[in-house]
Amino acid sequence: MQRSNSIMMTVVLSVIIFLVHGASLRAQHDVDVNAGAGVSISTLLGTMSPIPGIPSPGPLTFTPQGSSTLPLFQLGVDLPIVSLFRFGGRLGYTSYQFDLSANENLPIATEGGEIYPATIRHDLSMSYSAVILEPYIRAEPLPWLGAQIGIPLYIPASTDYVQTQQFVDPPGLPFADGSTTQVTGSGQIPGMAAIVPGISIQADGLFPMLPDRTLMLNPFVGIATQISSWNTGTAIRTLTFNVGVGVRYRYTAPPPPPEPIRDTTVYRDTIVILSQRISNEVVELMTTTNDESRSGDTINVTIRQRYQR
Repeated sequence: MQRSNSIMMTVVLSVIIFLVHGASLRAQHDVDVNAGAGVSISTLLGTMSPIPGIPSPGPLTFTPQGSSTLPLFQLGVDLPIVSLFRFGGRLGYTSYQFDLSANENLPIATEGGEIYPATIRHDLSMSYSAVILEPYIRAEPLPWLGAQIGIPLYIPASTDYVQTQQFVDPPGLPFADGSTTQVTGSGQIPGMAAIVPGISIQADGLFPMLPDRTLMLNPFVGIATQISSWNTGTAIRTLTFNVGVGVRYRYTAPPPPPEPIRDTTVYRDTIVILSQRISNEVVELMTTTNDESRSGDTINVTIRQRYQR
């Protein structure tokens, strides 16, 4: 457990460092910051055996009853890496709530000693929320379309379950205490994994809200699932359809300042000294002086050279 917590903290710190570092690169890159909200429509994949730690009369097979529709929130940042592609990280939060049932067939005896077959239905209602840390690769093949693939890391934040039982055949038959429905367990879901890796695919629209495209309306749809189980004792995996709307702000780094223009003027002052016999002609550089002045983005350089022949 300690090792799992260390891994979780390492992942959390890595994503936070990436988010902070991405923001610090504004002067060098085009950085996109995005925020969105929507709903997650989730279904459990397949049936489920009893969760170790939750009371069970024996080997049962729980079948999901319906899907879960709950809010989704996310905040992310991405920046260009090569050509068409961008790399980013996203922080999200969502919840899940599922109802499952399993039937148990058993004989019951009447007061007269007769034996009849009966069926007890076990109902399990479980809910849990998760923080999502998701690195992703993004591309924008069209001016109005973005697409991305990510590896979400789900970190369960809170869990809860309630399990009940009741007779369904014959229906309404009371238990020994006179109740028709008994609570057989409740509390936190035991055996939840510290980190659950997954995979996600998302497509989103890019609709400018400003002429320079720095702020865009960003509706999105996506699908996600887990690579491993939410629970260490039994197989719990979900298939989630996400839909929502957000905004995307694009910070574009200002262009580099233009190179200063150098205007160079060379003045040559030549003194000629004649002798009675000129066997050959030699020109010798005597002195050189530089004068430099700046006017706005223009640098004026005056070079004065003095020659003697």
